Amino acid sequence: MLPVKRTIRKRGERGNVLIEFALMSTVLMGMTLGVADFGRIFAVGDKAANAAAAGTAYGALSPAHYTDLAAIENAARNDLGNITNAAVLVDRTCRCAIGGLPVSCAEDPDVAACPSGQTRKTYLEVKVTIPFHSLSGLPVVPGLTNVRGRSIVRVE
Repeated sequence: MLPVKRTIRKRGERGNVLIEFALMSTVLMGMTLGVADFGRIFAVGDKAANAAAAGTAYGALSPAHYTDLAAIENAARNDLGNITNAAVLVDRTCRCAIGGLPVSCAEDPDVAACPSGQTRKTYLEVKVTIPFHSLSGLPVVPGLTNVRGRSIVRVE
């Protein structure tokens, strides 16, 4: 059996471990908070995308649903749960062709007349914006103050 030798530190090296721990713990804490913030960005973004999809899913149920923009907004807000400071914008547009120029969505067929052979197509768009606040206060992602979700569907 080999004898265990104790290392004797010189007087000038006694506080090295404490200083190294203090320096590295601040770096590790900053990295931990940055990773937590980055994960929160994805979670809030997923919540915004799901709320937008819930709004368009409600609007796509029937013509009575897609003409009631306030109910579509409420469906998106209900999906957000306890997030109260989110902005929800609902828009309904009509086009004569896929990717064509917008036309009026009025129910009068003379107002929204499309060229012959084309039928009017109605689209719903729901945009959800949720303000994001960093836990750490570190400029991990500079300029990121809002997280957005968007959903567009064609309704019949």
